[in-house]
Formats: sequence, structure tokens, C-alpha cells
Amino acid sequence: AGLGALALKGGISRALNIEDAKAQLKGLGHETKSIDKIMGSALASVKGTAFGLGDAAKVAATTVAAGIKPGDELTRTLKLTANAAALAKTGMGEMGSILNKVWTSGRVQTQELNQLADRGIPIWTDLAKHYGVSATELRKMVSQGKVDAATFAQVLEGTVGTSAEAMGDTPRGALANMMAGLSRLGEKAANTFLPHVKDVFKQVTVVLDGLTERFAPIAEKFGGFVTATIAPLLDGAGERILAFFDRF
Repeated sequence: AGLGALALKGGISRALNIEDAKAQLKGLGHETKSIDKIMGSALASVKGTAFGLGDAAKVAATTVAAGIKPGDELTRTLKLTANAAALAKTGMGEMGSILNKVWTSGRVQTQELNQLADRGIPIWTDLAKHYGVSATELRKMVSQGKVDAATFAQVLEGTVGTSAEAMGDTPRGALANMMAGLSRLGEKAANTFLPHVKDVFKQVTVVLDGLTERFAPIAEKFGGFVTATIAPLLDGAGERILAFFDRF
């Protein structure tokens, strides 16, 4: 029962994240075929790691919105995001938020590099080695917009390596993989009823809106009754209370 509850809970979360990502992609104008391709990249990026498809799907949607093309480029970018997140011991969503700023602008800024450095990724050192410059000179290059996104991605790939797969082999990673397996199992069950849940919510909303309309006249009458009853009691109440203390 406990395993079943964990599987169902994880499955519902996974299914909802995937549906949210698909809806976001559809809102960006992607067709079903393109969405399936993007979801395939998301799955490839987390296979064998401790990250779940639901999280990868959400990051995939925002990464595509940042200008990364679906296909090999997206798969590579999502794997880079997963490896950087594993090395930084943070979630894919948080790391995706940092890296997507770089893909959007086409170059890396001081803020993004500092965010990576704060999370234990020695990106400043490795970029300086790549360009053969000092840390001070590198900071000038970054502030002048001379470190493009492609070079940054290349250096970051060398820095983070295959951290996500390596973390998946640790006890904590093995546990996460097991939980991901339970979520995949639970997703199959969740998908049998989640489409109907949406319809239930829609019909409940219709009922609530109807009740709101029907309750409005009652609320107005009740408000009038309360006003008529309480207003006379409140009128001069302060003086009556003071008079009571005077008598006391």
C-alpha cells in the first residue's frame, strides 16, 4: 500500500508536469510532431540519471522558448543542464533558469557565471584557461559581451562532464532512480483518470459559478438583515459602555 501510494503520488506529479510542458509548447505554436520530438529530447537527457522526465519536460519547454532548436541541439543542451545541475547539487529547473538566460541573449553575463560559481562550478577558472587570459581580463571580456553562448556551452560541457550519470550511481541517486521508476509506474495509472479529472473540474466550476449567481440575492438580503439588526445596537454603544463603568 505504501509503495502504491508513492507510485501514484509520483505518477500524478510526473503526468501533470508533462502535461504542463506540452501545453506550454502548444502555446508557443508547436505542433504535435514537434512536441513529441521535444519530449524525446527530454527523456534522452535524463535517462540513467537521478532526474525525472517531468522536470526535464518543464525545462525543455523553457529551453525551446529561449531559442534552442528541437532535435540534437536541444538534447545536447538538456544533457548539459542535467550535468550542471548534478554537479551543483540543485534541480534541473533552477539550473535551466540560469542557462536559459545565456541561450536567450546569445552570450554569458557576469551574473550567470557568478550563479554557477556560487553553486560550486569552477566556470570562471575554466573559461580563463580556455581563452588563455587572467581572471581580471576574463571579467572585462564578459562585461564587454565577448564570451558567446556557444563557447560558454563548450567550456561548461568540459567542466561538468557526465556528472548526472555519475550521481545516478550513488546511493542517493539509486534511490532517486527507484522513485522515478515508481513514478513511471504510477503515471500509467494516473493517465487512466487524469483526463477525466479535468472534465470534473470544469463541471464543478460551472456549478460554483451558478451557485454564486443564485446566492447573490440571498447574500444581499442577509446583509440587509444584519445591518438592520446590528446598526441600532452599535448606535451609542460606546457611551452606554462608559455609562455602565460610571455606575459601577
